[in-house]
Amino acid sequence: MRPVIPAVILFAVIYAAVLGIYDVALGGAPAGAGLTWHLWRFAGAGCLAASVVELVMLGIWAWQRFLGKSTSGGVPLRLSDEDRRLLSQSPPKLAILMPAHNEASTPEDREALIDRLYEILLKTPAYSVFFLLADSPVSQQENEKHVISAVNKRLRENGYAAFESRLVRAEYRDKPPSWRHK
Repeated sequence: MRPVIPAVILFAVIYAAVLGIYDVALGGAPAGAGLTWHLWRFAGAGCLAASVVELVMLGIWAWQRFLGKSTSGGVPLRLSDEDRRLLSQSPPKLAILMPAHNEASTPEDREALIDRLYEILLKTPAYSVFFLLADSPVSQQENEKHVISAVNKRLRENGYAAFESRLVRAEYRDKPPSWRHK
């Protein structure tokens, strides 16, 4: 059975129940109700559909989470062999951006940034590229380079040497005056 069919059935059942409650709450048309009242009644019933869709999606997510098929963000925990093959053939284009403005100015900040970048690289897909957008003052360039080299060193030491090419330091100090943001 296709996964869409149970979702449609769940939607129909919940929507019918919500419409029943809605109809009881309205208590029928008041005496002398005209076309406007009925239009508002039908519009209200239509608006309830969006809430029911949200409830259905929440129910599907909770069920998948209960079965252990997805993470908190709805990302599948397990990929089929076919999915793995397709990902290896054509990985999706994915880039992670992190602005770094005076993020490495003190030794404590440098160590915290090294830890954070290392953890991010291990938690994100191996096919994604991580851009550290450097726009700190020129006096911070050495600190940022130190952070990148320390992260790469830690990756090598822990058996993730292939991840080194994923971490890219991009300079944004000399952006054109017409650019307001990165």
